[in-house]
Amino acid sequence: MDSAISMEADLLPKHRTRRVDGPSRLRADAKDIMELWGELDAAQADLPTFVAVSLERIPPTSFSSSDVGVLLSVNMLDMKAQLKELQAGEQKRLADAVATAMGKLK
Repeated sequence: MDSAISMEADLLPKHRTRRVDGPSRLRADAKDIMELWGELDAAQADLPTFVAVSLERIPPTSFSSSDVGVLLSVNMLDMKAQLKELQAGEQKRLADAVATAMGKLK
Protein backbone atom coordinates (compact mmCIF):
# COMPACT_ATOMS: atom_id res chain seq x y z
CA MET A 1 0.00 0.00 0.00
CA ASP A 2 2.94 2.30 0.63
CA SER A 3 3.84 2.41 -3.05
CA ALA A 4 0.28 3.40 -3.97
CA ILE A 5 0.34 6.18 -1.39
CA SER A 6 3.80 7.38 -2.40
CA MET A 7 2.91 7.69 -6.12
CA GLU A 8 2.97 11.20 -7.42
CA ALA A 9 -0.48 12.72 -7.52
CA ASP A 10 -0.07 14.04 -11.08
CA LEU A 11 0.37 10.45 -12.34
CA LEU A 12 -3.04 9.42 -11.01
CA PRO A 13 -6.39 10.45 -12.50
CA LYS A 14 -8.05 13.41 -10.79
CA HIS A 15 -10.93 12.86 -8.40
CA ARG A 16 -14.16 14.07 -9.97
CA THR A 17 -17.19 15.12 -7.97
CA ARG A 18 -20.42 14.61 -9.88
CA ARG A 19 -23.66 16.32 -8.94
CA VAL A 20 -25.99 14.27 -11.13
CA ASP A 21 -27.35 10.89 -10.02
CA GLY A 22 -28.43 8.12 -12.33
CA PRO A 23 -27.06 5.57 -14.77
CA SER A 24 -24.66 8.01 -16.44
CA ARG A 25 -23.07 8.85 -13.08
CA LEU A 26 -22.72 5.18 -12.18
CA ARG A 27 -21.14 4.49 -15.57
CA ALA A 28 -18.73 7.42 -15.15
CA ASP A 29 -17.83 6.35 -11.58
CA ALA A 30 -17.12 2.81 -12.77
CA LYS A 31 -14.97 4.21 -15.59
CA ASP A 32 -13.03 6.34 -13.06
CA ILE A 33 -12.43 3.34 -10.81
CA MET A 34 -11.18 1.24 -13.72
CA GLU A 35 -8.94 4.10 -14.86
CA LEU A 36 -7.45 4.42 -11.37
CA TRP A 37 -6.99 0.66 -11.15
CA GLY A 38 -5.24 0.66 -14.53
CA GLU A 39 -2.87 3.45 -13.48
CA LEU A 40 -2.00 1.67 -10.23
CA ASP A 41 -1.47 -1.59 -12.11
CA ALA A 42 0.75 0.09 -14.71
CA ALA A 43 2.84 1.59 -11.90
CA GLN A 44 3.00 -1.86 -10.26
CA ALA A 45 1.72 -0.39 -7.01
CA ASP A 46 1.30 -2.68 -4.03
CA LEU A 47 -2.43 -2.77 -3.39
CA PRO A 48 -3.92 -3.81 -0.04
CA THR A 49 -4.91 -7.39 0.60
CA PHE A 50 -8.32 -7.75 2.18
CA VAL A 51 -8.92 -10.46 4.77
CA ALA A 52 -11.79 -11.48 7.00
CA VAL A 53 -11.43 -10.91 10.71
CA SER A 54 -13.98 -13.65 11.45
CA LEU A 55 -14.28 -16.61 9.08
CA GLU A 56 -17.79 -17.31 10.39
CA ARG A 57 -18.98 -14.17 8.56
CA ILE A 58 -17.89 -15.50 5.15
CA PRO A 59 -20.61 -17.41 3.27
CA PRO A 60 -19.78 -21.08 2.76
CA THR A 61 -18.48 -22.05 -0.66
CA SER A 62 -17.48 -25.67 -0.17
CA PHE A 63 -19.41 -28.60 -1.60
CA SER A 64 -20.27 -29.94 1.80
CA SER A 65 -22.14 -26.86 2.92
CA SER A 66 -23.97 -25.32 -0.04
CA ASP A 67 -24.48 -28.01 -2.65
CA VAL A 68 -25.59 -30.65 -0.17
CA GLY A 69 -28.66 -28.59 0.65
CA VAL A 70 -29.59 -28.43 -3.02
CA LEU A 71 -29.02 -32.17 -3.45
CA LEU A 72 -31.13 -32.91 -0.41
CA SER A 73 -33.94 -30.73 -1.75
CA VAL A 74 -33.85 -32.48 -5.12
CA ASN A 75 -33.80 -35.91 -3.48
CA MET A 76 -36.69 -34.93 -1.23
CA LEU A 77 -38.76 -33.84 -4.25
CA ASP A 78 -37.98 -37.13 -5.99
CA MET A 79 -38.98 -39.10 -2.89
CA LYS A 80 -42.25 -37.16 -2.62
CA ALA A 81 -43.05 -37.94 -6.26
CA GLN A 82 -42.31 -41.64 -5.69
CA LEU A 83 -44.48 -41.66 -2.57
CA LYS A 84 -47.38 -40.12 -4.52
CA GLU A 85 -47.02 -42.85 -7.18
CA LEU A 86 -47.03 -45.55 -4.50
CA GLN A 87 -50.08 -44.04 -2.81
CA ALA A 88 -51.95 -43.82 -6.13
CA GLY A 89 -51.12 -47.46 -6.89
CA GLU A 90 -52.17 -48.58 -3.43
CA GLN A 91 -55.47 -46.69 -3.70
CA LYS A 92 -56.14 -48.36 -7.06
CA ARG A 93 -55.41 -51.82 -5.60
CA LEU A 94 -57.70 -51.09 -2.66
CA ALA A 95 -60.48 -49.91 -4.98
CA ASP A 96 -60.08 -53.05 -7.13
CA ALA A 97 -60.18 -55.29 -4.04
CA VAL A 98 -63.34 -53.56 -2.80
CA ALA A 99 -64.95 -53.87 -6.23
CA THR A 100 -64.06 -57.58 -6.40
CA ALA A 101 -65.40 -58.18 -2.90
CA MET A 102 -68.63 -56.35 -3.73
CA GLY A 103 -69.00 -58.38 -6.90
CA LYS A 104 -68.68 -61.66 -4.96
CA LEU A 105 -71.28 -60.57 -2.43
CA LYS A 106 -73.98 -60.08 -5.05
